[in-house]
Amino acid sequence: MTHPAHRFSFAFLAITFWLTSDVKAESVSASVAVGAKYCTQVSFPPWIRPKHFDAWNGGFGFHIGLADFEFRQLEGSEGGEIFISAYIEYHKVRYPSPSHYAFRFDNSKSVRAISDREWDLGEPLLPFRFAAGDRFHIEGPGLRLPDGRLLPRHGKGWTEYSIIGPALISPDDIYVALLGRDDSHDVFHPIQNVRGGRYYTDVYEVQSGTRIIGIKGSFQTIAEDKFQQRSLWLKKRYFILPLSFEGMRRILVCDVKAADDAATRTRARKR
Repeated sequence: MTHPAHRFSFAFLAITFWLTSDVKAESVSASVAVGAKYCTQVSFPPWIRPKHFDAWNGGFGFHIGLADFEFRQLEGSEGGEIFISAYIEYHKVRYPSPSHYAFRFDNSKSVRAISDREWDLGEPLLPFRFAAGDRFHIEGPGLRLPDGRLLPRHGKGWTEYSIIGPALISPDDIYVALLGRDDSHDVFHPIQNVRGGRYYTDVYEVQSGTRIIGIKGSFQTIAEDKFQQRSLWLKKRYFILPLSFEGMRRILVCDVKAADDAATRTRARKR
């Protein structure tokens, strides 16, 4: 006969195994249906925790709240390597990670660690997250331009969880990114919120109404505002979509200006 304490131990172990084995890691996929030649996924090694920062004892990630990326580039190297680092902002004080990397948008395997000296030589590149809804009218099926044209959105609805809204305009007002999604779903789990669905990001050249970048993918155990709505414009040509929430280690980089130039040449040949 099994002792009651043993029965309790077996039941406790079984429940513990179910709780831990059923926990799914975050996952975000990205497929570029339009403009794939001008987009690449870049992965980075783990970020080193900022020095003199004791308020957070865990890893590096957007879940800290005010963690974000910092970008730089050597003066005169347009289209060349981009420098990237990460930081935590806590009580209005910025704590940078000692890790710095360089990458090329056209080569996902070009990531290399760089020294503090090389990082310091780079000129800061300001990330832009401007709401397109301040200039254009966001409707159910898409973005309505002042001249009446509609830029269609993919997905069943808009991705709108943050104050930025579901559409991001580039700093020169030439391009706009529309953030859409299908119905996301929540699966009950006693430890964590297992969330999943499909998302869509479409980048248009506003004047011509041409969709020059089309991204779609799936996600699980993560909400859209943890990756898709942390997208940003870098300079006037790069659109960056984070693909990692907990570690901030994967991004999709698209050279929108290069994709637009190619689309313009294609339209000219068809005339």
